[in-house]
Amino acid sequence: MFKKANEVAPRIFTDCHGGKGDVVAREMFSRHEVGSGFQFFQDTTVPVGGSIGLHRHLQNAEVYYMLEGEGDMTIDGEVFAMRPGDISVVESGHTHKLVNTGSVPIRIIVAEAGEAVEAENIAE
Repeated sequence: MFKKANEVAPRIFTDCHGGKGDVVAREMFSRHEVGSGFQFFQDTTVPVGGSIGLHRHLQNAEVYYMLEGEGDMTIDGEVFAMRPGDISVVESGHTHKLVNTGSVPIRIIVAEAGEAVEAENIAE
């Protein structure tokens, strides 16, 4: 399989997982396209002042790799300043959220592996 990023239509997630703003994701591949434990691999943008809300993963793990921007990543209640080159991994049963605290959009790679189980949003 080979894809060019500019040929993948973006998907808009308004108030993603109860967060704020329009998160834009280019799903470079999904579980339907590869024969592995991957659920998806996305090139994702979080707008200035935007966020991906607090949610819990169930039977899967998710990785965020920061390419551009800066934000606060909260994992199980602990806040980490996330900058380009930083990575976070959230295993099944754990919670996380990402808030753009910078002056430019965040660009992250988001990959999920494990079972195809929808994350549980958590009201704050």
